[in-house]
Amino acid sequence: MPDAVVVTCPRCGAGVEHGWSAQQAQCRYCGTLVDLPHAEPPLVPEPVPHRPLPDEPPAKSAYAARVVGLSLVALLVGVTAGVG
Repeated sequence: MPDAVVVTCPRCGAGVEHGWSAQQAQCRYCGTLVDLPHAEPPLVPEPVPHRPLPDEPPAKSAYAARVVGLSLVALLVGVTAGVG
């Protein structure tokens, strides 16, 4: 995000750069002092967490965990059934 915004000089129309906390800026072309409006920097919205829809499939990591878990259970059942 840029640290400066551009305001137009009322005398010559040139762009006058200034920082967010500046009260006045001087035009680089004609030297006019420009009173700057007090403005806060724009707020950056916070990211919204993802909420899965009811019919949305589970995330791949949850799917992989299920497959690995069920595979281990099947292997354990197969091993214990073969021993007995």
